[in-house]
Amino acid sequence: MALEYISLIGGSAYLPKRMVDKDIELGLLHEVADAPVFTRQAYATFPVRSPRLELIEESLQLVRSE
Repeated sequence: MALEYISLIGGSAYLPKRMVDKDIELGLLHEVADAPVFTRQAYATFPVRSPRLELIEESLQLVRSE
């Protein structure tokens, strides 16, 4: 929602880098030099006996790799 708002109206926001990488490459957004960097932890809960356990594990690997 913030990215859409900034694209339409302008402004600034702290957004996840992977969300805005393409816009930065295209010159639509830019990083602010020396701005603080925030990290955050993510948690996942899921049923251990899920029929989609393989898909869940693959999804978690994607998140862990970034």
